[in-house]
Amino acid sequence: MKGNSLNPVSFIRSRCLRLRHASSRCTKCLDVCPSDALVLAEGQIGFLAHKCIGCESCIAVCPQDCYLSNGISDKELEEEIRRKTSGKTLKISCQRIECQQENVVVNCLQRIDVSHLAQASRHGVETLELHTGK
Repeated sequence: MKGNSLNPVSFIRSRCLRLRHASSRCTKCLDVCPSDALVLAEGQIGFLAHKCIGCESCIAVCPQDCYLSNGISDKELEEEIRRKTSGKTLKISCQRIECQQENVVVNCLQRIDVSHLAQASRHGVETLELHTGK
């Protein structure tokens, strides 16, 4: 995985609507961030990289593409799920924990969505084990 555990997501501040347009009240990223990595200070969005857990919720909702993933891409994740699906159980782990080689590793388990589960099911997976971090 190409991810950077210290900075799973990059914030391109110059793209932010709140910075570029004084009348903008966009807080879509703030509304979905589960880790308090995004803050509103003096009317601007601030990104606290050290608090980011890499769930990529901000990427999904930002209308200006202010956030970039430094982790595994959707295509890479799909390939990893396909490769590591053996037998009836698929193991997916948060990168913050020690894990076994056979696990699919993601920045944050929130990264796994219904399409990934459907893909695993198509490959014969009946049981999903999620190994969480702290």
